[in-house]
Parts: sequence; structure tokens; C-alpha cells
Amino acid sequence: MDISSLVRPVLTCTLAAALLGGCSGGGYKGSSLAGGLTPDAKASSERRADVLYRHPPVVLPGSNARDERVGKSFVRDVKATMPLAYISDVYTISGAVYGFSLAGVLKIKITGLSEPQGLFVDKKENLWVANTAANNIEVFAKGSVRPIATYNDPNQAPVDVTMCPNGKIYVSNITTGTISVYSPGKPNPIGMLSDPNDSKTYFVTCDAAGNVFSTFLAISSDGAVDEYRKGAQSGLVTLPIPLEFPGAIKAYRAGNLLIDDQEARTITEYTEAGAPTGNAISFGSGDVADFGITRNDRTVGGADTPNLDGKSWFFPSGAPQQTYNAPFKDPIGFAYDPGPKGI
Repeated sequence: MDISSLVRPVLTCTLAAALLGGCSGGGYKGSSLAGGLTPDAKASSERRADVLYRHPPVVLPGSNARDERVGKSFVRDVKATMPLAYISDVYTISGAVYGFSLAGVLKIKITGLSEPQGLFVDKKENLWVANTAANNIEVFAKGSVRPIATYNDPNQAPVDVTMCPNGKIYVSNITTGTISVYSPGKPNPIGMLSDPNDSKTYFVTCDAAGNVFSTFLAISSDGAVDEYRKGAQSGLVTLPIPLEFPGAIKAYRAGNLLIDDQEARTITEYTEAGAPTGNAISFGSGDVADFGITRNDRTVGGADTPNLDGKSWFFPSGAPQQTYNAPFKDPIGFAYDPGPKGI
């Protein structure tokens, strides 16, 4: 699948930026994917990778070893106690994930991914990467550029991943409007969640009670939010949360949700019943698709695609906190690794 062809009809935004939004401007609603496509581009966007993913050599923390799959992977003094901010860069087949210290110093770069998008960090501080064009999820131990596990998502285009407290893994699929379900340690899906009104599933999250939430583009309207209570198909409920264009969704404190609306350029807090709490931040000229939250619930960070960097803000004041710079082409995914002490 060549994500670079799935674009919004503005500037030079690539597909992955379109799969997760990632571009400012309108004119993309109701198109074949996230943007208006020519017939050739649409055909290209529907192709799947036809080569096997090759795992790189091990690179130990603090070493200068390099991985030559596509670009150069490296790790620079990543300690087990170090909190990190990860940002994925979807740029065609040379996609990468960058890891920064919270002060904005680049510490790790993982290359050779296939259009990586949504990111998730589990309680063991493993990094999960939605590897869209390779139709899989890659899992990396902290401080390593070699995946320790691969979860296959055949015939899908995975764009986000989350894990529930019971260990089950949920992966959103944008081209089929579904969510693949995995048992921990099992490389293939054990089931699928779906909503007949869902044309494209964007992001997914799980709360402390094991309820799964997703943002999606509806067949008959704009963006919307689904809840699968206890992670089950029988628990499907569509929440009364209208979105102009779906962005990331994260479980938040006190049983609430934070939801990004890419067209409105906002992150807004809602109760899990769908009522706004009155807390929201706006990005102005920025456009965030995926975002992360620190464990203390005070900071959100996201990949700002139009401005080709990552940023963090205090929540709910919206005051800017930190900028993350790298040679980004299309930054999309964002996740915090809080370290063992939490941030």
C-alpha cells in the first residue's frame, strides 16, 4: 500500500498524513480515503506491500551501531529510567520513529518501517507501532531498534493500536472501518469489531474498565465516536460526540476522554457518556492527528504535521511547553513513555 498517494488536496501532505489527517485545510470530506484521489492514486492507495518485512540487527542502548534497512537507526544513551516522547514520520517506505528526551534531545531513531502511524507505549515501556503499509504492528523494547514482536494484520491498513488492562490488543483499520482484536503474545487476530455505519476507523483507546473507544468517519455523516463496552461487539454504542474530522482519542482521568478533531484543530475533554466538560485546547495553525498524555494528566503532546515538528501543551490551559525537532517529512503518531516513575 503506497500511503504517499492518500492525500488531502492541499500542499504536499502525504497519505499517512491523510490517513490520520495531518494537513491543514478542508475539502476532503466524503472522499475515497482521507482526501480526494485521482483514479490512479486510488488504485495505488489500495495496493498492499508485496515484500516480507525484514528485522534489523540488534542495536544496544548507548551503542553507535547502525541499521541500514533504509536509513540509519541509532540509540544514544537511552536509560531505563528515562521518560521519552516518540513521534512517527510516515514518509513513504523510509518511515521512521524518533524518540526524544522530554527536554527535546533526540535519543533514538528507528528506521525501515513501512509508513508508521499511531503509537502506543505499554506498562512495560514497550513501544507499539502501527506499521500501516506492512499490514502489521511492530513492538520495540525500550532502547532498541529491533522489534521484539510482530502482530500481523492481513489485508488491512492499521493506523493505531492500544492495549486494555486484560492484555488484549486492539488495532484500528482505516480501509475497512474495523478493529482487529488480539490476545497477548498471539501474532494473528482472534476477532474483529465493526460498526455498519463506520467507513474508516482512525484511532482507538481503552479505559481502565476495559471499554474500547474509536474515532471513525461515518458513511452518512462526518466523524463520530464508538464505544465497545468491555471490548465486545455486543457492547457497541455510538456516543453523541460529533467530529468534523476524526483524530486521536485517549482515555483520560476520572473516566473521561480526550478527543482530537483535526478539522476543528482542537483536543476536547468529554465524559464517557459523550458530554463535553468544558476543557479544550486549540492548535491555531497547527494540525495534530495523534497525541499522547502524560500520566499526571497535565500535558498533551502531538505531531504537528503542517509545521513539521512535535509539540506539547499544558492541559487544559493550552500553554506551549516543548517543541521536538527532527528532519520530519510527515510526522503523524505521538506517544509518551513515562519511565518507571511516571510523568
